[in-house]
Amino acid sequence: MLALTGYDPSGDDTTFVRALADGQELVDSTTVTVDAGDSGPVTVDLDD
Repeated sequence: MLALTGYDPSGDDTTFVRALADGQELVDSTTVTVDAGDSGPVTVDLDD
């Protein structure tokens, strides 16, 4: 299983900090099941 999330951080800092996650807005996420050797794109929508 693979999960990808996109957050909008508070302020000007663009670094995700787990301890500050409550102050960051979840923009989009997706979870996919993959098998060994699978390849392909996994995307989230970060547009407003």
